[in-house]
This record gives sequence, structure tokens and C-alpha cells, in this order.
Amino acid sequence: MDPVSIATAVMAVLGPYLTKAGEAVAEELGKQGLVKGEALLKALWSRFTGKPKTEEVLAAYTADPVKGRDALLGTLVAELVQDPGFAERLDGVLHSDQPDVYIKQFAGGAADITGAKIRELRSGHLKVVQEVDDGGKAVGIEVDSFGKR
Repeated sequence: MDPVSIATAVMAVLGPYLTKAGEAVAEELGKQGLVKGEALLKALWSRFTGKPKTEEVLAAYTADPVKGRDALLGTLVAELVQDPGFAERLDGVLHSDQPDVYIKQFAGGAADITGAKIRELRSGHLKVVQEVDDGGKAVGIEVDSFGKR
């Protein structure tokens, strides 16, 4: 997998793991989702600790996954490009079993939301549930490539 795909997949697992919705997600995903979320978060902390800028980005993301998402995604892609070994490590965590991702979003006030933007989805399960009030735009999933090559 390329760095952008790995980073996107990491974010898809971490988001529900870190949010209040994570409790409901845990019921849907079962233990596998929690184990992967925890393993990915530990890998990121291990990598970013001692690097003040990246550590700050990860801390901001864990405090508020919605606000900190874009900054962490950019930082993570840069780290993965710089270190293919780290990319392989995260890819290994992601593919240790088939990933299961459950995204549940609620938005109001003409919000525009996208459930998941995925460059490549080769295996696993993805479920997106969205509710939008007041004329917002909802896109369930954007996928560039789906299934086996």
C-alpha cells in the first residue's frame, strides 16, 4: 500500500476508537476494532514521542479527533513517506486480520459530511451510517479502487 492509503486507513480505525462514538463502535466491531485501534495508537505514540511537533499533532488529535484529523493525516503521510519500514509496520497492523470499519455520523445545520475517503479498499468490511438535517450534503463513501487486483 502507498503511504496515503495506509494513513487514510489508520485514520479510519483511530477516529471511532478515540471518540465518544467509540463506545457504540466497540459494540459493532467487537474486540478486533479495539485491538487494532489500540495497536495503531501505541505505534504512533512510539514513533512520535520525542519529536515535539509530531507529538503535539498526535496529542491534539487524541484530544479532539475531529479538529486534529487533517493535521495528523498530513503528518502521518510525511512520516510514512520518510520511513517505509514504519509504513510496513502500520500496514501489518491494519492487515493482521481483515479490517472492520464502522462510521456513524450525525450532522445538522447544512453540514457537508463524507463518511470515508479511501484510496484503496482491498479487503475487510466497511459500514457507513449518516444522518443529515437541514439540507446538508452527505457522501457515504468515496473509493478510488475497490476489491482485489
